[in-house]
Amino acid sequence: MRAASLKNAVRKLRYSELIQLPAKYHVYETGNHSNGVLITLIPAFVKYLQIPKSKAETISGYLHAKTAEQFQGEDYTISNTVVFQDGMQMDIKCCGAKDECSWTEAVLFDKNGCEVCCSEVSDRYNGTWELEYQKRRYVAIVRFGRERN
Repeated sequence: MRAASLKNAVRKLRYSELIQLPAKYHVYETGNHSNGVLITLIPAFVKYLQIPKSKAETISGYLHAKTAEQFQGEDYTISNTVVFQDGMQMDIKCCGAKDECSWTEAVLFDKNGCEVCCSEVSDRYNGTWELEYQKRRYVAIVRFGRERN
């Protein structure tokens, strides 16, 4: 596999949907076998989620709120869902609080809508959310929309 750097090669491998069996990989730079890493991967389902610019600005505002007028409020949650090929679903949530800035988490649900696991609480929404359940990795990669030129 070709990549711009060792880090990018590991990222490509880690978030590839082609890996369907647990395996170990030695990733190294061409011609330099001593400068590499060994990674063990389990199968992954990967989905990308693009958040529109206006919604991204709202979420960022809640995550960086400083005054009561800017707080999201504990009765309001922003949630975006990705559905994986096996029917599992992951909600990426921005959860409000009464007297402080908002927080985020990812929650994985089975085909019946029952919660099976969740992430640690975070202060970011975009980026990679990864949860493991029954020897499978479920990955949602959230990207905030960009302004068009």
